[in-house]
Amino acid sequence: MNAGGLTEAKKIAAQAEAEHVSFAPHNPQGPVATAICVHADATIPNFMIQELFQTYDVDWVEDLLVEPIAVEDGYVEIPDGPGLGIELDIDVVREHEYTEEGVHTINLFEQGWETRSLADE
Repeated sequence: MNAGGLTEAKKIAAQAEAEHVSFAPHNPQGPVATAICVHADATIPNFMIQELFQTYDVDWVEDLLVEPIAVEDGYVEIPDGPGLGIELDIDVVREHEYTEEGVHTINLFEQGWETRSLADE
């Protein structure tokens, strides 16, 4: 999600493919970004695995979508509705409106970061 957009991500994947390297993108941004990523992943021949952090996010992250994107047995079903295949629950979006004070980040240098819960913060 931080590569400069879908076109840039696909260019990076193509460069990796030319060198026989798999593509394993990183996505810590949430369910809308996940929808974008899985659609792109499905078009990348050397795609290997999609990293996502939704299980480490705030407890209401799955409520942002009318039908959450499910990860089952390590696989994501690509949403197949119009556009990205997702629909935002606007009431939940409004309830959790962005503010600078509400930004949550993960300190990857903190011991045990991968087991932390934002509910504890």
